[in-house]
Amino acid sequence: MERPLSFFSVSNDALKDQDYEKWNNLSRKISNKKRRKDYPAVKIGRLSVDINHKGKNIGSQVVSFIKTWFAFDNKTGCRFVLVDAYNRPEIIDFYNKNGFILLTEKDSGKKTRLMYFDLKTLLPQSPNHT
Repeated sequence: MERPLSFFSVSNDALKDQDYEKWNNLSRKISNKKRRKDYPAVKIGRLSVDINHKGKNIGSQVVSFIKTWFAFDNKTGCRFVLVDAYNRPEIIDFYNKNGFILLTEKDSGKKTRLMYFDLKTLLPQSPNHT
């Protein structure tokens, strides 16, 4: 019997204004008429790669699949992908390399760090669409 190479789960969530240092920078990327106190998001709940296949870029391929899935076939209407990344340098580095940004420094001493990816960066830019 073959084992799965990777596993992930996703769920609907929201990126909420909770005094994050980067909230103003994040909101500036959104037109004034569409700014809100929270934005629809999808959260990666679990992501793992079989130990025998680590280092083969499978995790990055799965993250790319999730981002593309929600950017181009976005039935949930989300703008961001979120992850509560384990606060270990190799995990934070993995998500940084995959385009995720730490939202705050307030969680630097916690078990997980909230990171986000803006799906809009994957879409063709239109002057009338934000």
